[in-house]
Amino acid sequence: MKYWTLFLILAINSFYSCVPKKEKSNRIWTEEERLILISGLQNSLDQVLVSVANSGDSLWTWKKDRNQWSLAEVVEHLILQDQAYYREIKVVSTLPNMPEYVDRVKGNDEKFLAYSTDPVTSKSDWDVTPTGRFCTKTDAIEVLRKVRKAIIESVSKSDADFRQVFTFRNIPQKVIDKNPEFYSIRQVRDLHQLVLNAIAHTNRHVGQMKRISGAVD
Repeated sequence: MKYWTLFLILAINSFYSCVPKKEKSNRIWTEEERLILISGLQNSLDQVLVSVANSGDSLWTWKKDRNQWSLAEVVEHLILQDQAYYREIKVVSTLPNMPEYVDRVKGNDEKFLAYSTDPVTSKSDWDVTPTGRFCTKTDAIEVLRKVRKAIIESVSKSDADFRQVFTFRNIPQKVIDKNPEFYSIRQVRDLHQLVLNAIAHTNRHVGQMKRISGAVD
């Protein structure tokens, strides 16, 4: 994902390390919302597994042309992106509550979910670009399951208020100007919305995988 600013998150975490956590009585994030995330994470993973279930070695590595990804490359990208989401969730969940940002991001949930079918395109950053790290389909699927399980467990067990801890992106204005509706909401997200983005990202690539399989059929 572009404009990765984990250093900013770490800096904020360090600055606020001595600030006591908010009382649970001030909690905004509900258990129902937690279950929505867990269900979305599991269901989107299941869709990936269904999409590759019947792919033999030839389909697994097939590419329409050199500028498009194979199923193997899509799955590798999902692994790399999920690893990035996992790290960010773990860090952001340790931050103190920042209620001053709650109103700023309110109402953006559906916009993040809409990313699954958004026609906007972008080039993956180098750190989440597939390079053939996995020798077999079995190896790749095993790692994908493992990292998604780690994300689900983080969401399931976290004591953080996902509606009052936030992640930030330093997106240049010239980039925002290209697509204000898409980029402006990504400058500040609560942790619930970050996980929604992870779900939408997976579903987006499920659609891509279906198109790859359909092109062969």
